Amino acid sequence: MGIDETLERLARLDLVHRDPANGEPLVAYPFSARPRGHRVLIDGEHRVEAMCAIDALGIGPMLGLPIETTSLDSISGGEVLVRLAPGDGVWREPKGAVVLAGSARARGPAVGGRCGVPHVVQRGRQ
Repeated sequence: MGIDETLERLARLDLVHRDPANGEPLVAYPFSARPRGHRVLIDGEHRVEAMCAIDALGIGPMLGLPIETTSLDSISGGEVLVRLAPGDGVWREPKGAVVLAGSARARGPAVGGRCGVPHVVQRGRQ
């Protein structure tokens, strides 16, 4: 199987998507090549963009490395910072920050929406 066939198969599985205009990568879950409002610093060295807040929070455990995520509060537009480190637990600012996940029925690949979930980072009340 060649690279084009492999990429087409991964697209059908909603795992990897390319820009139809130029063929460049757009998504390789959980990573996005375009800003989506969920930046992740991996192990203090590598900055990436995640598809959604849930994806951002999953990158650290997936890699077994510490991460720092910065997402935008869907109500106020303020930043929500979360640090995860194996064995150290979770640190978040503001302290009352929560991640809300809901489901929505959607057709087509998640790359065209918000991972089939509403915008998920929201500031909680203390």
